[in-house]
Amino acid sequence: MRLLLDLINQCGCWFIRLLVGAYRLILKPWLPLASCRFQPTCSQFLLDAVAKYGFFPGLWRGARRLSRCRPGCPGGYDPA
Repeated sequence: MRLLLDLINQCGCWFIRLLVGAYRLILKPWLPLASCRFQPTCSQFLLDAVAKYGFFPGLWRGARRLSRCRPGCPGGYDPA
């Protein structure tokens, strides 16, 4: 069971890195330069969180961070 969870975690982390890389390569150049309220950016935060906490907890933290990225939120420094 532990081996299966480790495999899911590794594949999930790889998949997240692939998605974030595709986002940065394809979509990010079309967005305005000053579009991120937080430091580090949300994509970097997601990569850091997945690397630090694993696939499911890191994905949850990244989703929470994206939900805070909206008008009216002050943003600022928010490390993983």
